[in-house]
Amino acid sequence: MGAHYIDITASTREHALIKDFLANDGLHYSRNEYAIWANAIKDYIVKQLKSEQ
Repeated sequence: MGAHYIDITASTREHALIKDFLANDGLHYSRNEYAIWANAIKDYIVKQLKSEQ
């Protein structure tokens, strides 16, 4: 099976300076950005599970 790379670079670059996507410290991402990452992971997992059927 191995490891799969999910590219989140575009999203993080797009949201890097938008306060809604940053935590209060201004350094780390907020739950809004993490939700985008989680959806990308979910989409990949669902695709893999469907292909195994």
